[in-house]
Amino acid sequence: MNKKAKYIYLPVTALLLGMTSCRSSIEAIDLNGDWRVSTINGETVPKTLEEVTLSFDNSSNSYHGVTGVNIINGTYQLHNNSLTLGEGAMTRKMGDPVSNDVEMKYVNAIHAVKSVKNNKGKLELQDENGKNIMTLYRQ
Repeated sequence: MNKKAKYIYLPVTALLLGMTSCRSSIEAIDLNGDWRVSTINGETVPKTLEEVTLSFDNSSNSYHGVTGVNIINGTYQLHNNSLTLGEGAMTRKMGDPVSNDVEMKYVNAIHAVKSVKNNKGKLELQDENGKNIMTLYRQ
């Protein structure tokens, strides 16, 4: 190999290695399916609430949530680990005080979501500062 070729191959090789290592660090996140909400803002969802869920449909980029009182439906956008949930449409039933409190936290949390992380099979929905605001696990 001549001297000129050596100076070309080294930077190209370094660039390709760098691109490969960056690509492998971004893991594809599969939202599709039904998830149970286990925590909101670090607080465990009370076990007395049977259904507090969030489901994603990758084919239509839509989500469906059960807040413990009402249901909410909307669309989402996922790019790498950046996640945005649209405001959505929600029913307006009243529940007991505990359920209403969980619902308020749930709705505020999904509107604050900016990213998602897969942590050992659980989804961590995070705010703009990377703080975990909802933890979900597969049903």
